[in-house]
Amino acid sequence: MAPPAAFVGAPAAAAAAAAAAAQLSSAASTVSPLGTVPLTIAPSRAAAVARRPLTHTLRQPSSGAAFAQPPPAGGRPSRVLMWFHSDLRLADNAALTAAAERASVPGGVFVPFVSTSKACSPDYLSAIVRLRDELSAAGTSLVVRATATTSVGETLLGLVRQYNIQQVVFNHSEMAEPTRIEGRVIQQLADAGVDVEAFWSNTLHAPLKEKKTLPTFVDAVSKLTAPPPTASPSRLPQSPQGAAGDATNTALPANVNGQAAAAVLRKAQASLSSMRPGRILAVKAALELGVASPRMVAEQLRSTVAKGGKPARAAGALMSELVWRSYVASSVVRAEVRTSVGV
Repeated sequence: MAPPAAFVGAPAAAAAAAAAAAQLSSAASTVSPLGTVPLTIAPSRAAAVARRPLTHTLRQPSSGAAFAQPPPAGGRPSRVLMWFHSDLRLADNAALTAAAERASVPGGVFVPFVSTSKACSPDYLSAIVRLRDELSAAGTSLVVRATATTSVGETLLGLVRQYNIQQVVFNHSEMAEPTRIEGRVIQQLADAGVDVEAFWSNTLHAPLKEKKTLPTFVDAVSKLTAPPPTASPSRLPQSPQGAAGDATNTALPANVNGQAAAAVLRKAQASLSSMRPGRILAVKAALELGVASPRMVAEQLRSTVAKGGKPARAAGALMSELVWRSYVASSVVRAEVRTSVGV
């Protein structure tokens, strides 16, 4: 199975989640995007969110701090930096699609960027190498910079200055620590007057406008159909000459390749068409690494169930994980930023 063909693709709410999850765990069945299959959520997961509410308060931009080149009057920005954050993939990546589309005009600039730090796991570094190779095959170069997680915003601002970037785009994460990083980065960019737009490609459903308890959230999304995942772009705008440079080479150890990340993806794909133990863990690993999206997983599940390859109960357990991730994303209070569901 080669992607994307097989794998296409508030604290108040959180406080009520623990009690709600217990009710949900004992529910007989709930309608899901796959049909009538059990959707159960472990109470411990809800309790974890309640224990660690995430809040970001966006300050007003500092006066006189703006330095980014403004877009043409009445037009879209064409000098765009794509910040790969929790989405180390080309397939089903709305922020990447938007950045490439906006930069594909005369005078446009496209800068794909990702940061590394000492805390990065070997699999994460492998996924970055895999992403770099995929971008290279599509005609562009990935800018990789080694920086502390607290300094990602400063690194982004340096690239904004260097290439006269008009806009930074990224996909929201639903995970705890990446969301905290988002808040710091968005604030730093806002203080500097940089335009930022975020997209939802890392959850099955974009957060609902109204905060809901876990049972009401599950009931609401059960009536929705997740949009199908999008395929990887075959060609992307070329990044500025020398953008990757020597800094990219030093940010990625020479002995790291993309094989480990590819193995994570293969295990997730295999788990979606088999009944072997650990299937949810294999899929979670691919989701948390960002090499697969929830919509890619859901699409493959639909296909497998339609062919009779996986019992509805097993598919429901996997769908529960995807719905849970959307609920966590809806429960988190984030820094204010213009957000788009799609391009």
